[in-house]
Amino acid sequence: MESCPLSSVMMAKIEATRFEVEEQRVEYLKKIVKPNWKKIFSQTVRDAINLIDEHKLHAAHPKETIVSFKVTLPDGETKTFSKKHGEMIVIGTLENCDILLSRLKPGLSRGHAFIGIGLEDIVVCDLGSLCGFETMSTKDVCFKHSLKLDGGRLTRRFGIDERSFVLKINGLLFLFEFGTDLVFPEHKVNFLTEVDSPCIA
Repeated sequence: MESCPLSSVMMAKIEATRFEVEEQRVEYLKKIVKPNWKKIFSQTVRDAINLIDEHKLHAAHPKETIVSFKVTLPDGETKTFSKKHGEMIVIGTLENCDILLSRLKPGLSRGHAFIGIGLEDIVVCDLGSLCGFETMSTKDVCFKHSLKLDGGRLTRRFGIDERSFVLKINGLLFLFEFGTDLVFPEHKVNFLTEVDSPCIA
């Protein structure tokens, strides 16, 4: 029996996307071992931010704007960051990451997630991690994975006005909050306590 042409097209699309993901992983592995890996990847994140910001560059959004936010880690500890437009924070197992993951937990990458600051958006980038990550905004019903076959690796946007989002890396949950007066919905806060996660190294 001949296969349906539509199925063939869909399979070709899936294979092409898988190839793109694998190719990106190869490029990631080449870059992550370089001494200036952070600078290399920061340019990639800035390029993603600039594509999003392109239509927003006007006087009301000066590039020297600083965004402050709080991150609740899986063990309940909190970290605060203040970043300028175009800057980023990195979550991974390398020692100079902004949020350090334990190398003892399998599936975590040296540079696992890159969070960049746009004019009105926070951009979360997967630039070649081993197992990807999942994200959920306050508007989402469920997590969205960064290794989607219909779109390659995810560059996910969150509006700063959304006030928060959750990032899940191999079972570890991180709550990002913008501003100090936010009350996060109770059913989503529970995600931080329901997962059995080791402390951050």
